[in-house]
Amino acid sequence: MDLFIRQLWANRRNTRGSLQSLPTALLAILIVAAFTIAGGFSAQISSSVGAEALLKGKNCGTLYPNFSNPDSYYASLPYVAEVFSNAANYVQQCYLGESNAVGCNRFIKQRLSGNVDFAAACPFSDTICRSKSGNTLLDTGYVDSHEAFGLNAPRDRRVLWRNVLHCAPLATAGFTKTNSSDNATEYYYGNHDPIPYIYKADSVASQYERVLVDLSYPETHAELNLEAFRAAVDKRTFDPLSSSFEPIDLLLRTDADVHVILLSGNGVLFLEPTSDEWYRVSSTPSNIGEVLGDDARTYQRYLPTEPASALGCTDQYQFCNSALKGTTGCGPLASLRDALRGAVPFFNASYDELITGIKSGVEESSDLARLIYMSSRIFGIDKTITGIVAHLGSSALLSQRTLSQGDQGPIPSNQWQLDVSYLWNITLAVMQASFVDTAYGPTDSDILQSWVNFTSPALTDLCSSQIIQSTAYGSFSMFGLLFTFIVGVLVVLVSYLLEPISTYLFKRGYSQYAHLEWVANGTLQLQRLAYEEQGTGAWSKCIDNIPTHDKLLRPLDITDLEHPVLRLPHKEYAKPPPDDTSRVLPYGNAPERQDSEGENRGSRDSGDSDTISTARGTIEAVDTCATKDTTHAENIEDRQAGNVRSDAYAPNLEHSHDDDVMQGHKVSLQ
Repeated sequence: MDLFIRQLWANRRNTRGSLQSLPTALLAILIVAAFTIAGGFSAQISSSVGAEALLKGKNCGTLYPNFSNPDSYYASLPYVAEVFSNAANYVQQCYLGESNAVGCNRFIKQRLSGNVDFAAACPFSDTICRSKSGNTLLDTGYVDSHEAFGLNAPRDRRVLWRNVLHCAPLATAGFTKTNSSDNATEYYYGNHDPIPYIYKADSVASQYERVLVDLSYPETHAELNLEAFRAAVDKRTFDPLSSSFEPIDLLLRTDADVHVILLSGNGVLFLEPTSDEWYRVSSTPSNIGEVLGDDARTYQRYLPTEPASALGCTDQYQFCNSALKGTTGCGPLASLRDALRGAVPFFNASYDELITGIKSGVEESSDLARLIYMSSRIFGIDKTITGIVAHLGSSALLSQRTLSQGDQGPIPSNQWQLDVSYLWNITLAVMQASFVDTAYGPTDSDILQSWVNFTSPALTDLCSSQIIQSTAYGSFSMFGLLFTFIVGVLVVLVSYLLEPISTYLFKRGYSQYAHLEWVANGTLQLQRLAYEEQGTGAWSKCIDNIPTHDKLLRPLDITDLEHPVLRLPHKEYAKPPPDDTSRVLPYGNAPERQDSEGENRGSRDSGDSDTISTARGTIEAVDTCATKDTTHAENIEDRQAGNVRSDAYAPNLEHSHDDDVMQGHKVSLQ
């Protein structure tokens, strides 16, 4: 680049010369830039340790408990409990904690997020909600099976999944009755046939009898009590076979499944009052007595105002085929079963074929196999908030992180909304884990009794497409590797084939001058030209890359260390005269020097003028090296005096400028 800039500066007055070299320079810059950019992209071919890898399992399939076989069903419960426990721990560590915590890189995406609205309307009739506004709406949006769950597939072979959870605290007035026989409260949000209510809670006095009457703390510390119920909807009607209660009309939604969770204090003491609509803690403290031996003390704690309080939620799903643009390939946002019923046509199947595929693990259609793989994550393990509460109990509440020895720490006024968000995050974490568990499969023989293996090629292909985060393997881009290899091979081949092709065209009369100029500018050919100009004898292979000579080449004359020259084979050298140490002169050929500028230094081809006539005009001969480079000028005088063969070296000055270019002659003297 430095040489090119200096060349442009040296030829700044020669616009044509500068422009002629500009394309070559721009091409060189372009090549350098291209290789620099390619070098940056080449680093992306292979990723570092800890990148993505494909999981290879032995028992890819889904858990589908056989309720007709109690032994196999109960054998699967420890596995399910472990799944929920691990998911809850993952949420606390990776959803609520630091993003770089240990174990947070288990899945392809650390956490799933969505739209959270803490000012939503009531999901049911306004008459049954404690508030018409200030409720909770959680929406995942359209979750991509590849980007969120790591099921490797091109964009047109993916499944989009959506879940919307809408919750609100429910009113108890008008929906409860007190049983006179045991003073317990019955909650009439639905029924368990033939029981007309869904939950029965002891009175507050009964729940806290041991601290209000016995004046002693229990040996086993209290925990909040949670009971959850689900009402499933199929074909927009209540589905009793998949439900744990039948809701009242005010709670029934034909476009969603319904969950009701009841919370009771169960002896837990609150350190501070709260206005939370679900916990329903009194603002007036109660005196709690403690007797330990002869020592009696009294504390102030806060108790619930009601035996239990209810939280109602609607649960909706949606499935889409990414092969269709936008939402044109999406089923309705509805209950789980209706969402699948509405989605199967976009996967070229029926709902019965979907259920059969889940139960059997066999499906030949690749389209339906994708939906089976996705929906079996929900059917295999109950990942709804009802299923989470059933397995985790009160530990499914975020508030329990501040519960210690039966005393509940301070909770904010929107604690119920934080609890719902926590439950929802656990469902998402279970979904994330279920994809990895499906591809790998269990190894316990007891669990395998309730496990359905995927055996058809369409499903096993999905099993081998599960991406995980692993520190044991490295990943590389096959496309990037092949692209780099192929382009590199082509560049090498071009570099080797370009010259033979040029030689081939030269022999057939194409671009002969360009080829000869290219060859003559080679390093060894330039050396040949220099030696041959000095009359070093016969040369061969003068149009090849490597010219040859049959004799030993003459060494350099380094009398002047700042101006080495080649020795002439037909000249005898002497030491330089005392008054001129800049060069070595041959005997008998010292040029005559003139004392004044303007006198003729010797005739050139019988001409006394300092100009040369050519076909394009007259060019003045300017001696630009008269001060420093006297050797060149005196060699010219030697040739004029007949000491060198003028017919071999002197150019014909009576030709055109075009001939000068073709023959390589220089028409201006230096």
